[in-house]
Amino acid sequence: MERVEIVPNLPLQELIEKKTTAIDQQFKDDSFMLVNIGNIIERYREWKMRLPNVEPFYAVKCNNDPVLLRILINLGVNFDCASM
Repeated sequence: MERVEIVPNLPLQELIEKKTTAIDQQFKDDSFMLVNIGNIIERYREWKMRLPNVEPFYAVKCNNDPVLLRILINLGVNFDCASM
């Protein structure tokens, strides 16, 4: 099951250190992904402003994270889905 954490607006290095320390303290061998959702939204808005007649297609095979895909769906992004 996916888990999303809202974290404080800290420098990336500090966020990475906090997350890895927390995982180490729990003795977990786990992966994680840090995403700046605001950055994704801003990039999409900039694309639409500068290239209003060009529709972007996100390649799902690059990152099929359900949370990311929901954000892109809500923005109205199109998808490029291909078998691997």
